Amino acid sequence: MIFLHLWEAIPMKQPGILACTGAGGKTSLVQTLARQGQACHFPVILSTTTKMYYHQVERYTPVIAASYEDGAKQIGRRLQSGEIGAWFVSRAGEKCTGLPPGWLDKLAGDNPSCTLLVEADGARGRLVKAPAEYEPIVPAGTDITVGILNLQALEQPLNEAVAHRPEQ
Repeated sequence: MIFLHLWEAIPMKQPGILACTGAGGKTSLVQTLARQGQACHFPVILSTTTKMYYHQVERYTPVIAASYEDGAKQIGRRLQSGEIGAWFVSRAGEKCTGLPPGWLDKLAGDNPSCTLLVEADGARGRLVKAPAEYEPIVPAGTDITVGILNLQALEQPLNEAVAHRPEQ
């Protein structure tokens, strides 16, 4: 069995901003990259420009801070201790709201040795999606955007169970 480290499969120089768009695996990809990055001693920050379920990020003990200065300071401490930094501006029930794209660009500039893993699209748990005209929400300084399409959607009817916005 050959094990491929995902960082080897993505043509991105460390560090930078990696944004995941599409449907059917964005969260799994950013979580795997975060774990592998930590194992290789890459400083990693995880966030979103939309929303994520809290249970998807609670293992990182996320920073919840609506002020850039407060959040950046807390993330800096996490990175210094070798932890994965996860930052969201708020939490309401089961959902965490991510950072504005401009904050992610500033965070990347303030942490030039760090990789930011950003879930830049929402798909409501579906396998495929059609984006709205305002999506995806990708930070301007993104170095690479990875489009996700779940292969389990192949040969499936494009209905509400499989697709986000199937009418499109």
